[in-house]
Amino acid sequence: MAGAHFVRKLFMENGIRFSVIKIIFTLYFCLLTTITFALQIKEPNAAGSFYPNNSNELSVILDTFLNNTGENTETDKISALISPHAGYVYSGQIAAYGYNTLRNKEYDCVIILGPSHRQDFAGLATGSWKSYKTPLGEALIDQDMIERLLSQTDLLKINNDVFGKEHSIEVQIPFIQKVLPDTKIVPILTGKLTLEEIIEFSRLLVKLRLSNGKINNILLIASTDLSHYFSYENCKSIDQFTLREIESLDIKKLKSEIDEGGASLCGDSAVMILMNFAKELNLNPKTLKYANSGDITGDKSKVVGYSSVVFLDNDINKEKKMFSKSQKKILLELARNSILRYLSKKVNSEQTTADPEFNKKLGAFVTLRKNEELRGCIGNIYPSKPLNDIIREMAIAAATSDPRFMPVTVDELKEIDIEISVLSVPKLISDIKDIEMGIHGVIVKNGFNSGVFLPQVATETGWTKEEFLNNLCEHKANLPKDAWKNLSDTKIYTFNAEVFSEKEIE
Repeated sequence: MAGAHFVRKLFMENGIRFSVIKIIFTLYFCLLTTITFALQIKEPNAAGSFYPNNSNELSVILDTFLNNTGENTETDKISALISPHAGYVYSGQIAAYGYNTLRNKEYDCVIILGPSHRQDFAGLATGSWKSYKTPLGEALIDQDMIERLLSQTDLLKINNDVFGKEHSIEVQIPFIQKVLPDTKIVPILTGKLTLEEIIEFSRLLVKLRLSNGKINNILLIASTDLSHYFSYENCKSIDQFTLREIESLDIKKLKSEIDEGGASLCGDSAVMILMNFAKELNLNPKTLKYANSGDITGDKSKVVGYSSVVFLDNDINKEKKMFSKSQKKILLELARNSILRYLSKKVNSEQTTADPEFNKKLGAFVTLRKNEELRGCIGNIYPSKPLNDIIREMAIAAATSDPRFMPVTVDELKEIDIEISVLSVPKLISDIKDIEMGIHGVIVKNGFNSGVFLPQVATETGWTKEEFLNNLCEHKANLPKDAWKNLSDTKIYTFNAEVFSEKEIE
């Protein structure tokens, strides 16, 4: 205000009307606002060099690449993709094999990880733009996802500068616009990362994908080329070895092979984040296509390798839901009314349900939460009674008999969200590889000691499989934390759970 007063006085003393100054200032701030708005869009820097700058030409070349891959017969859910990032004339056709499998699939968000070729920095970087522009239009950036990531890790920072001349992420976007139109993206460049940081960030992505006790539609893409500037035969040998290491999902071994020169790829951190993501989720890798620049140009003296690898969800996407929304609502009402009747001393006034599905013998847990915090959880794993009876009994027990909490009061009940987990029959497993984190509940038994974790424990804690099993043995079954490693004495069972809550059904 003092500055404005000074300017006004200065110009008035020089015989210039203040209204003119006001117009000048208005125009200045309008221009400033326009510039600020323009900065919210990331302009392309690889268009015209790595791929066509003309929208029609770009659209035609993408359609040609995609059509050349043949009919898309991949029906399984794809949760991750490794795709090359050279100029389209070299690697576009290879990339198309992966992107063609995404047609007719739906995702809420695509997270693209790519290496920084031109600037060194520590950690991970994303931008502050609202969209990423290509000749095909603007790809909207998922600001909510970026905020969630920024709030949960110090590894990721806003750094627009490192994207200035980088192409590794940008060349993926036109393909995404073509096969997944209107799907939001999250661009993330990888800088210098330790193996521990790679694991930490991949686990955060797993946690976000499995948040709220369900599988969220997040697609992870790692942008990388393979070996660079070897002879044609050496390139093929090194790349096939690298692809086998990628398919093993063993990031420690891949890192060791890269350090020793046995494996080679430029987006190693991005790929290792994806590999650990795939390992935690029990995804199944499948190499769709491999070639190198010598196959494209005919010059086989110094070539670069490219490949498309998809990671399939196995049977996660094929899991059938046990109950409809209306059936879930009935079960939740049964749980709430049972608690209310018990607390109101109407023990003999029991609610019944006519649906024959609820007469089946199934295990179930009832979980109570108040202000997002646990307020009680009791369940019966084994299918000893009809579901009607189990829900009624476990609801009352969760409200009144969980030793960790004081009993729920009638007045408090209206502040509580009820969640039900209906369980399948437990299945004995012989290898912990069969445990799908966030999908399977797990039981450990050794003699008279046993403990159980519901599937949502993994998503709520973000634990690795080893941490999950350590805590289950030590804190739930009162066993040594590594008892799960001795499967001759300790039995491990898995079960599926259909989880639903009042908050979800509303």
